[in-house]
Amino acid sequence: MSNSYKHTPICGYSKAESDKKDKRFANRNLRRESKETINTALNNDALDGLVVPIMRDVSCIWAFAKDGKQFFDPLKHPKEMRK
Repeated sequence: MSNSYKHTPICGYSKAESDKKDKRFANRNLRRESKETINTALNNDALDGLVVPIMRDVSCIWAFAKDGKQFFDPLKHPKEMRK
């Protein structure tokens, strides 16, 4: 098969498979904070200087399950190249 192996030798630092749960939780928090900010501004008629929160304001990426990615030598670790 043409896609049985990875083409880029890169993997995560921790044993966590993905950050999907953490990202979903962070995006839910961001949407909730954004809605609250907009609704408060609409109720107070203060849309001129409105500052909507960004992702860094509501979540900490350092608290996610994975700690990033790293490159590895595919010749030393051929099992890591399998999908």
